[in-house]
Amino acid sequence: AVRSAAAEVAPCAANLADLPAAHLACLQGGAALSVAGELWAADAGTVYQDGFSGGNLSLSQSAGFFLESDEQWKMRRYAHIRQMCMQAEATGKCRDGTQEDFRCPWGCPGPAEMPGYTCYAQVYWQNHYEPSFSCAGEMRIGSQGDGGKWVCDPLRIAAKAARSEPCIVYSVGSRGDYAFESGVRTSISDACEIHTIDQSPWSNYTDKAPPDFVHYHVYRIGPAPDTPISQVVKELGHEGKVIDIFKIDCEGCEWHTYMNWLDSGVYIRQILVELHATGENKVGPDEFFRFLFDAGYVVFHKEPNIESPYPGRCQEYAFIRLTPEFVRAEQVYVDRSLRRDARCHVAGDACTLLLWEVLWRHLAKCSG
Repeated sequence: AVRSAAAEVAPCAANLADLPAAHLACLQGGAALSVAGELWAADAGTVYQDGFSGGNLSLSQSAGFFLESDEQWKMRRYAHIRQMCMQAEATGKCRDGTQEDFRCPWGCPGPAEMPGYTCYAQVYWQNHYEPSFSCAGEMRIGSQGDGGKWVCDPLRIAAKAARSEPCIVYSVGSRGDYAFESGVRTSISDACEIHTIDQSPWSNYTDKAPPDFVHYHVYRIGPAPDTPISQVVKELGHEGKVIDIFKIDCEGCEWHTYMNWLDSGVYIRQILVELHATGENKVGPDEFFRFLFDAGYVVFHKEPNIESPYPGRCQEYAFIRLTPEFVRAEQVYVDRSLRRDARCHVAGDACTLLLWEVLWRHLAKCSG
């Protein structure tokens, strides 16, 4: 992360205490450096190598996870706002009052001659909710095919575990497959505390017991009378702690459980979820994404499941928690009730990006 500091730290056995950040973790023979964000944040005002400074934008707007120059972070923020504007426009209206529009907005009425017509999920996902953020050190953890997940900068989590700080991973939905859990152990850290949660005992799926490093729990996740995540977190002693990765693939339960994922006492850094179709009952993608955006999450990866009988009907999404200050910037998301006139609003001026928020001033307006 800090190139000029890295040049001074070869090999890893060098005296790290002499470095200005006071706490650098050396990984993979000195090829990568990870900074303890909370230490840098506590040292606000000190200018470090390559223009980084304690308490800079990336630290404050990512809750200590990222450390980048303010210049780079402003680029990220501009790209995010631009993508949110595009999504707001796509979400905002039913063209001609039908779903003949290729964007297929969720909840729009179908053509009069096709009563009961609904938007095909694969058409919807082709045109909605693309990633607005990227992770330079993103890696696939687990199997190569279905079941593997993309994790944002897992080396940062590895560095955290190397400092003997808690590394906590929840994997909801198992059906006797522990490839993701094994990937966490081998690719991130064997110090990570891994909890697999399923609605049925493991013996319902296989004769082989879970690996020794997996803590297996039987819960049916959901609001009462099922078990909300907050209760699981409390019973496992993780209240107030960071759950580094929350992976959930529960064959559709996400649509009626997500409102309880972030209850009091629960702090999740990354959410890796497979979304099945486009919702259930009256809960659809707009409500789901609005909930996570409001909580400070951004999408950093999207991957269609093309192996199913209906390719593209299900989508793998990966979210990382930053802060609402970054995610919303100014309010850029529009409520579905405003479809007819919907535009994305930044600082009250339809889709005008704040000039001082971007580096490319000639790109200060987005169309639509």
